[in-house]
Amino acid sequence: MPIPNKIIILLCLIFHTSISAEQFIHDYTVQNKQLEPFSSPTNRQLDFESFSRLKSNLNAIGAKTKHMDWWNDIIRHEERGVFGYHAAKQQYRIFQDIIKMIFVEVLEFEIKNDFHFFRIPLDPILNEYDSSADFLKSHPHPNDRAPPDRDQILSMNYTLYGNSSIELSCSVCYFSKNQSGFNIAYSKKLEFLFNELGMPVKEIQNLFKAGDSIADFETGVLYQFTDLSHQQPNFHNAYELVDQLVYPALKGGKFDNNVHVNLSDIFLSDLAKRFDSQSGQLRLIMNTATSLNPYSSISIRRYDQLDLKIIEKYESLIRQQIQNLPRNSTKVENYKQKLKAHWHAKD
Repeated sequence: MPIPNKIIILLCLIFHTSISAEQFIHDYTVQNKQLEPFSSPTNRQLDFESFSRLKSNLNAIGAKTKHMDWWNDIIRHEERGVFGYHAAKQQYRIFQDIIKMIFVEVLEFEIKNDFHFFRIPLDPILNEYDSSADFLKSHPHPNDRAPPDRDQILSMNYTLYGNSSIELSCSVCYFSKNQSGFNIAYSKKLEFLFNELGMPVKEIQNLFKAGDSIADFETGVLYQFTDLSHQQPNFHNAYELVDQLVYPALKGGKFDNNVHVNLSDIFLSDLAKRFDSQSGQLRLIMNTATSLNPYSSISIRRYDQLDLKIIEKYESLIRQQIQNLPRNSTKVENYKQKLKAHWHAKD
């Protein structure tokens, strides 16, 4: 007996839902240009470079290629909108987790899983530039080796294996060694947030102690950045946010004058490419309105090799400590309202 058309349609809908990402909005028609095939940046690099040479370069700078299979799994997550990588030591991860849990447990914001804070929103150290063009106009010769320039930008590679022959510029090298590019007093950085919320600064060290179980792990953390502008309901172009907030950079953060096209054109190309033929670096502007906004189009996936049970125990310990912290309810509400105004968030 033939299957009724209604049942066929229902089965198709169920199957489609099971293999698709979460639907962003009903009746959303993607622009034709977004339907074109997408070639991931790291795969384009691998199409251009000899794999054996790449592996040799990585080994030479201490990026342990025993992690290669694990790294290659990360490449499979590169989708339209992916625009770079950053890596850091586990202590930076603890700093980020403290911020995120405060935003959830104290400020009662809902924060998506694929988002992490690389600076503290509304921190006075931020000059709150709206775009990379504004930053470069104010800092025509930036130097990210020291504040205040370093506070405004985040160093990134175009691809997972970017700068594979330069130890101090290679994300997977930092990951392999559980290192960051700079030694930063993260506990000192948190004092602004604690003072802003009326929480005791002396408790910051106790929160970092809760992360002792992961701080000295063999490897660090890797971050994969994706701009989901093209998934917004008002028909934004792919990489729209990247063109606004990111610029091609030389070592130290200076603008890379060798790049003569928009970054969106570079990422949407399907040509094999050596992204670091000159410098192969990017800088992302840090601002409260966008790059530090969990409701923006930026998605940040964080990867590590820690055992899940260790992570759950560590996160539970930090969360419990944060829940028990005294705070000033008036200050909490004032900070929350200021954030909502910058984020255009509603109750």
